Amino acid sequence: MTEIDTEVKETYRQALQDSVHVSFKTCNSNIEKGGLRLSSEQALDLPYVSALTLLADDVYIPVDYQANAGKTATLFKTIKAAALNEPPEEADEQTLAELGFVTSLLPDLKEQAMVAGDKHIDVRMRQLLIPKDDGYISLSPLTAAGLCHVVNNQVDDVKQQVDNLGKDAPLNKLKTALMGIGGSNPQNVGSLVRAMQRPVLVSAPQSEKSRQYALSVFYKGFRYSLHPSYASLKLYQYLLNLQIKVTEEEVQQGLFDKDMHAPKSNKRVRGEGQEYLQGFINDVLQQGAEKFELLKLHQDAIPTIEIVPRSTFWSHPRVNPVAKGLIDVSLQSTDDWKRAFAEDLAKQLVNYKHWPENDKSQGKVKMLSLDDNASGFLVRKIIGLLA
Repeated sequence: MTEIDTEVKETYRQALQDSVHVSFKTCNSNIEKGGLRLSSEQALDLPYVSALTLLADDVYIPVDYQANAGKTATLFKTIKAAALNEPPEEADEQTLAELGFVTSLLPDLKEQAMVAGDKHIDVRMRQLLIPKDDGYISLSPLTAAGLCHVVNNQVDDVKQQVDNLGKDAPLNKLKTALMGIGGSNPQNVGSLVRAMQRPVLVSAPQSEKSRQYALSVFYKGFRYSLHPSYASLKLYQYLLNLQIKVTEEEVQQGLFDKDMHAPKSNKRVRGEGQEYLQGFINDVLQQGAEKFELLKLHQDAIPTIEIVPRSTFWSHPRVNPVAKGLIDVSLQSTDDWKRAFAEDLAKQLVNYKHWPENDKSQGKVKMLSLDDNASGFLVRKIIGLLA
């Protein structure tokens, strides 16, 4: 059995006494040395991965040096191997003896918590101010490099399993990032700092867009869209022009009855025009029904009527009446809503622009050439189809 020199033993003892789990230099390599070492008494039994929670599961987190000086880095190669029970493949008797000696010191070290370099906070140390009572607590977020080493070993195991099993693997290969922690010479920061350069990469929490949109519909309502084809609008324009007979002014003067039809109009023309108009109406009503189903799906997120007093549960009071009725069909039976909707839809149809079928050089064009008086005819037709 190879004997270890007393001076070497003392060197290892001192290195372990100064060792830390969390080093200040992982924050900035130019910072004054310092850090803290955890003990088993500080273990936390919580469902999270951290240095303290792994201690509760008796998973030892290897320690590291506060700063590299002299042969410190060489000493911690042996300390790391002893802590992780990973002796070098080709170790001589002297190395094995030193490994055994360091291993004998580790049980006591696990019970010795320590804080070093905490007398003065370096200006390079990042600080978070957390409100507490009437003031704040200043915290510096730091990571234990040894924890990263333990996690990386598990990540490598998963990656290897995935590679071995191929498409039959029950897990996906974990993604890792690459960060330049430690500067140009990571060894000056710590023997384990390279493990901090490969954090597990996870996606940020995704917003529940469907829920967000439902709340937007509740608070703001929605604006329906028209999706008529060029051909359908062109034909409806032709049928509509055959039906329009008199202006609103002529009706008001009593020259013509509003229900009389133009000479070129007949039952077939009126029926076909009505079918096209009913299609436009149904398209809009369907959009309202879809918004209602969306709101029902996220009903638990909608404030109660006690919190937000309103006439309909499904819409905030500031939502315009047309949108309210499209969402809540119980409101569609009132004459006021029918007229408001008919006037709105007629306006949308009259102002709707479409690309011409064969010539787009002039841009979009209005399809229904109706003046304000003729639009009244369209409003009456829509109201009639809502009855």
